[in-house]
Amino acid sequence: MKFPKNPFPKIEVWWLDPQSHSEWTELSNTELEEPALCHTIGFLVHKTKERIVIASDLAYGDHKQVDSYGSVITIPVSIILSSSIKL
Repeated sequence: MKFPKNPFPKIEVWWLDPQSHSEWTELSNTELEEPALCHTIGFLVHKTKERIVIASDLAYGDHKQVDSYGSVITIPVSIILSSSIKL
């Protein structure tokens, strides 16, 4: 079977995710609170000045071109630490 060409670049992104919890916490523990370091790899399907949209899965409905995607995450550019396009 011949596979169609993927129109989206692969991207690797390191980013910080806010953390929250609902427990009562001593003020002395405040300095222990940290955002989560996250790592995402996928296909860059959309990009603006404010955000990027990455999909993990692409579907080729007619076996020729992408008509849908899944496992999508939208990441604000302001929380991205590092990103690189993979060839």
